[in-house]
Amino acid sequence: MLQVKKIYVDTKYKTVNSLSSSDFSIELANTILTPDNCVFYVSDVCIPHAWYTVEKDVNDKFYLQIENDNLTVDVVLTLDSENYTGASLAVEILTQLNKLVDYTNRFTITYDASRHDITIMSDFGYEFKVLTKNDISTKLNNSWTGFNYDSANPHDINTYMLRLIDGVSPLYTSTSFFTSPGLDLQPVRNIYISSTMGNYTTMGPRHGQSNIIKKIPVNANYNGMVFDGISSSNDFLDCSKQTLKTIQFRVENSKGDLINLHNQECSFSIIFDILNVNS
Repeated sequence: MLQVKKIYVDTKYKTVNSLSSSDFSIELANTILTPDNCVFYVSDVCIPHAWYTVEKDVNDKFYLQIENDNLTVDVVLTLDSENYTGASLAVEILTQLNKLVDYTNRFTITYDASRHDITIMSDFGYEFKVLTKNDISTKLNNSWTGFNYDSANPHDINTYMLRLIDGVSPLYTSTSFFTSPGLDLQPVRNIYISSTMGNYTTMGPRHGQSNIIKKIPVNANYNGMVFDGISSSNDFLDCSKQTLKTIQFRVENSKGDLINLHNQECSFSIIFDILNVNS
């Protein structure tokens, strides 16, 4: 027998020790004991598309190496957190680069709308590398001398936004400019809700991830609302013989980073049922 058929979750009523609307807990009025063969569905999902193209400590770093007069400098630029078009992203990278006194007005950065890519060109005597995923993860084959960063979580735009996924960066000069393979301004394509409830029977996109209870495709633009429901009658997860009182939730991207909802609220429903094992 089910004690409760449905729990309505709304972050307006998260616990006082919750960190945000994407990292929160709810406290049930009564302790729920789920019976054998109990399953649950996540439905009625309502999440605001409130995150920016570039978010602080998520994807706000641009890694490059600059050479001039036999001096090599490893550089990490920090971009402002906001929404960007291709053109405004090119302007922002150049703005941050020009703040480095030794390189002010030594580079030109442009956006091509027809190809949806960014091009970087340098003055005579200036050479540079735009680091790839491999360059960042190996810290330029252990030769990096710049700002110390976590190679496992570098918060970069190089890899996924500029699409520098393969190989190592060549050295670009004033006669050979860099053009990004593409430009991805949609940092979150799917939203993942993870939780302490359930019996950890899912496999997430990251290795070892087993506590995701719902994947929601982003079907709304910025300032819109992402909605999702039950996709099929088999879209249930097991929660047999659990004691539920305080339940924790995280709203994440595919890399496991919390999605910044900028103080806006989200909501969803948890529906319980008994699995008919004989059907």
